[in-house]
Amino acid sequence: GELELLKKNAEELKKENLSVTLIGVKDTKAKLSAYIKEYGFDFPVIHDRFGTISEKYGIYTKGNDNSTGAALPVSYLIDKKGVIKAVYLNEGKDFVDKLLKSLR
Repeated sequence: GELELLKKNAEELKKENLSVTLIGVKDTKAKLSAYIKEYGFDFPVIHDRFGTISEKYGIYTKGNDNSTGAALPVSYLIDKKGVIKAVYLNEGKDFVDKLLKSLR
């Protein structure tokens, strides 16, 4: 998946002054911790248990029936000011290449 590609290309992303932060949306802390441990991710993690951060960015929204309004996982390129610059959903193997090309 996308997270594995980000992990694999971490050094190249650092050269482009990019950092990766995982946001665990609506998961329990135990489930999120187990996921990170299973895949060996060493990125910073934000536990967004109630979806507050995600809703702010329109990443994960609740309808009146508490249904989700966005597919997960999804990757966002967010600048230092907090503005979303690009959205990547199910990009496949060339995901990191697309991300890096968008910066050039």
